[in-house]
Amino acid sequence: MNKQLNQLEIRFIKKSILVMGLLFLASNLATVVINTFLNQFLISPEFQESVKIVQADAIIMITSNILPFPFMTLFLVFYLLPIYDEMKTSKMSNSSYVRLINIPIFFSFISALSWVIGTLSFESQIILRGFSNDWNWIIESTLLTFSMAITSFVFSYYLLDYFQRTLLVPKIFAGSEYNEITDGLRPNLKQRFYIYIITISILPGFMTFRLLQTFNNNGENVYGRNLISEIGIMFVIIGIIIFIITLFLTKSIRSPLEKMRLQAEEIRNGNFNKIILVDTRDEIGNLSSTMNSMTISLAEKEKINDTFGRMVDPSVRDYLLGGNMKLGGEQSEAVILFSDLAGFTTLSENRTPAEVVSLLNRYFGLMSDCVSNHGGIVNKFIGDAILAIFGMPVPLKFAADAALQCAIDMQKAGNKLNEELESEGLPLMKTRIGIHKGFVIAGNIGSHTRMEYTVIGDTVNTASRLESACKKFYVNIMFSEAVMESLDKNYNIKKIGSLVLKGKSQAISTFTINQD
Repeated sequence: MNKQLNQLEIRFIKKSILVMGLLFLASNLATVVINTFLNQFLISPEFQESVKIVQADAIIMITSNILPFPFMTLFLVFYLLPIYDEMKTSKMSNSSYVRLINIPIFFSFISALSWVIGTLSFESQIILRGFSNDWNWIIESTLLTFSMAITSFVFSYYLLDYFQRTLLVPKIFAGSEYNEITDGLRPNLKQRFYIYIITISILPGFMTFRLLQTFNNNGENVYGRNLISEIGIMFVIIGIIIFIITLFLTKSIRSPLEKMRLQAEEIRNGNFNKIILVDTRDEIGNLSSTMNSMTISLAEKEKINDTFGRMVDPSVRDYLLGGNMKLGGEQSEAVILFSDLAGFTTLSENRTPAEVVSLLNRYFGLMSDCVSNHGGIVNKFIGDAILAIFGMPVPLKFAADAALQCAIDMQKAGNKLNEELESEGLPLMKTRIGIHKGFVIAGNIGSHTRMEYTVIGDTVNTASRLESACKKFYVNIMFSEAVMESLDKNYNIKKIGSLVLKGKSQAISTFTINQD
């Protein structure tokens, strides 16, 4: 990941690093306070006396307590310097982003290591300078330091990780960018739970064990308090620590799961535009990224379906996407409606192409709604003409009634449109419609690289000829005897007569609707 940064982002990253540094010091300070407070419970009387003697030696105390700080400082400078160097160029490389997102785990590690270094310095000087060679004393000191190192690591990690996920990541990363950085350390759920288990089991168990060692056989310690009160104080402290860390852990897991739940609800409701911020790099982060990818994929598919549904009728779209994309067709009976505009050539001559397209779009929008409302599909627009199918590819009961009622509604919609056009000073549009029923071949016509779903056959030609014949008899709707015989409802039908349509050798009976 390489990204150009603006000055606002640079200042924010610098402030975030500073805050994480302060949180890092605060976690160590909290560990020191806890260590000081627990020393009166966890160390034996012999160890307590030895510590007092050693504390009188300034050299040992200074080197043991101050040595870790230069080590931590050098580590922090060495670790953060590449980030600051790249921010000077207003650009951060993938390696710097890795360093930035690995700050919690590395800072926590160096925090624990600093405690170990301080203890090694302390104990080595005690042995070398002859203060003590009691291995029980040394082991006790080591175990105590080990518990503080764990405490320091846990405090630092959960505190810095929480800050990074809730404040830094939302400002610097978008969507799945945070999880898509594959380099660096990626603590998984198992490792995070290991840290948690150490906190709630090993550390309290160790503290309790050390506490019990400070009591004699009568259940009394050197400070005169009883065993029950000492254990009560210990477990209150441990309980508070565990409660705080549990809050951090549960929130780090519950928060992304809640985001995914809300995202899933949006998907279920048909909204594919909700992309969640991924703020973890474990298995939950991977799942969140997968949810984002799925959402994007569904959004793209919905866009394709929507676009496809605009290029062909949605019923045809669903039919083709259902696996019917092979070249060829099937024969079936259907009702064909063919409509055309009267005087369109003259209208086009007196208008610019943009004006013509605008008028046609208004007209086609109304006519298409009429077809869809009656269960038909608009197969294609041919100039100013419309070819609509009723009964294919989706079977339609009473297809003849649907086609005839559609034609009536198209005339009504055309009349309403003409009222609007007249008020706007635009030319009026007159629609002629021909309807015929018969067998057609419906399917994919074309080649393997370019195909079109359409219908062909004499039924289509006859519907077109009926539309042309409307002009001769001054009617707006003309349909064949095959349509009339298939009607289920009663209409105010008027017979035109037997006609020999253009290109035909035999006459057919034709009818129209009395709309007076």
